[in-house]
Amino acid sequence: MCIDQFNRRHILAGLAALPFVSITKPIFAADGKVMSQPDRPYFRFVPGAYENNLCFERSDKKCDICAKACLWKYNGNIYAVNDPDTVCARCIADGNLAKHFGAETFGLHDMEVDVSPPLWEEINHRTPGIPTYNAITWPVINGVPCAFVAAGDSSDFPRGSDVDAAVADAWRERGLGDQGELRYILLFRQMNGKDYRAVVDLD
Repeated sequence: MCIDQFNRRHILAGLAALPFVSITKPIFAADGKVMSQPDRPYFRFVPGAYENNLCFERSDKKCDICAKACLWKYNGNIYAVNDPDTVCARCIADGNLAKHFGAETFGLHDMEVDVSPPLWEEINHRTPGIPTYNAITWPVINGVPCAFVAAGDSSDFPRGSDVDAAVADAWRERGLGDQGELRYILLFRQMNGKDYRAVVDLD
């Protein structure tokens, strides 16, 4: 399964730019397009989805959508009236979960994101949700959603002037000065870029 039209050079550059997140590298086809590993698909907006059970956990339970063993079972929320109990990573990535709901309103995130319809569909229906206390506004740079990096209470949370500036900006935007507790921060990074954005998520 190819993920959009990101080529090998762009993806490897993105991985290199995120050294603090342990990511299983995607598989590349002969034409250089990114291909997901069959049972562990790659999610470009949450590249660390499998690390520390962030979005998925190992499980042989049968997926309610495809009726196959999950191998990687989604452990996040599905915002729908009649949500399935068990969903595998494959069915999120390939759109089978979205097909299951059809015209019914559903989402994998409690958030707002101001992007084009195709990107909105990808992030809301085919990108695993990240754990948050509140509804958030997903950061966007140049019309493209940023990639989720880490939460402030994670051991993988990076430090540096760019990150610290983004964190301070997030607190100032909430009118709370610029020295709030790090544990309330969600950190994002620009796709194929170096800019950071932080979101305050109070419990």
